[in-house]
Amino acid sequence: MDFSGQTAVVTGASGGLGREIAVALGTAGARVGLVAKSREGLEETRRRIGQSGARVFCTPRPGLLRPLKTGPKTPRGRQPRMLMFNGS
Repeated sequence: MDFSGQTAVVTGASGGLGREIAVALGTAGARVGLVAKSREGLEETRRRIGQSGARVFCTPRPGLLRPLKTGPKTPRGRQPRMLMFNGS
């Protein structure tokens, strides 16, 4: 699947299923927001996704996801759809 131009937010992204979902989305071209309690685990997930060249936003606190809402606009000036995955 091609997720180029899409933004995906994955909770529980510091390990297990959440990490694998995040890595798969990043490899498929999505801009990925990572959320989890473990900062160390998030950094490892960020490193793995970064190897594919994907853009990554990483936070150990869900309240910091607000910057994702100010992402790029579509040609018609609308916000692109955001995909949310709960991997926790």
